Amino acid sequence: MHVSSAGLTGAAVLRGHAAAVSCVTFHGDAPGALLSAGADSTVRAWDLRSRAAVFRAALPGPCAAIAARGHLIAAAADTDVVFLDDRKPSAPLGSYTETHAEPVTCVALGGPSGAHAITGSEDGMVALFDTSIATEDDALMSVLPMPGRQHVRACGFFGAGDGGAWGVSATSDLVLWSLASADVVASFPDLPGACRRAGLACDTLLGCHFDAASGALTCAGSAHDSGAVAVMNVRRDAAEPVGQLAAAPPSGHSDSVRCIDWIAAAAAGGGAAAGAGALSGCVTGGEDGRVCLWGSGFAPAGGASAAAAAPAFVVDAVTPSDAGAHRKGKSSLRGKLAARAAAARRR
Repeated sequence: MHVSSAGLTGAAVLRGHAAAVSCVTFHGDAPGALLSAGADSTVRAWDLRSRAAVFRAALPGPCAAIAARGHLIAAAADTDVVFLDDRKPSAPLGSYTETHAEPVTCVALGGPSGAHAITGSEDGMVALFDTSIATEDDALMSVLPMPGRQHVRACGFFGAGDGGAWGVSATSDLVLWSLASADVVASFPDLPGACRRAGLACDTLLGCHFDAASGALTCAGSAHDSGAVAVMNVRRDAAEPVGQLAAAPPSGHSDSVRCIDWIAAAAAGGGAAAGAGALSGCVTGGEDGRVCLWGSGFAPAGGASAAAAAPAFVVDAVTPSDAGAHRKGKSSLRGKLAARAAAARRR
């Protein structure tokens, strides 16, 4: 998509995957590069300037998450994490195959040295690795305890120095860990409930974003069958609901928001931004097949008008009928995953 004063406009449709695409991310160190992966067990790189595929790499299973840093790409393929070098993607650098017993749901690269990887899985484990070490056993630095061994929905890094890690469970608990000690330093078991008590619509946590410039950790959550997104500022001693992104159609989402990506003020060419940390806005995607670009302002907690949070630009990525078919298919997939998880627990 192109972003301009006229709004969001479609730039290109990239075709190549043989099954549903589950994740996309910009390859930050390669201008104009986009990575995608999905149920066809492949990772693909695209040059957005030429709109052509750069490479296709086969994976041992369907991919649920990808991350990239420098030339390194990490892909969560069923229970494995596969590492690729974007300069020679046909020959994987290696993989972690023993750590997780259930499908890996999230992966991130970064940490204090920039050479760390963090993974989360349906098995309730969050694992921290040093990717500069070749063998999996030696690379595994610690296993970070998710309370109750809950299914891990999202994970990532935050903080400077020794840094920390965050994880979101399937029941929308948010946990913060110290990377130095692998101890839990904060646990917030019901942030959606705290949001609702503050007058914000929220049922499910989507994940967190750490802004290095401001040192702010921001968490976002969505509401079932509503287009609202609750925004929370997170510290080690507290998590505070501060506002929400919500606007009645046709300005905003008409159904649940499933993904969010934050835009740092520096990336947008601005200075210090209002709202959460030094963020200049975010992009959201929902079950309604709509993509919305939001500015840094949002309706504050406490009952202020949500009109203040109207998105700057909106584009309908699919037709309403396509969105309905997507929801039906997604519900079927959720049922299959739930049945598989239940069977695994009985074994």
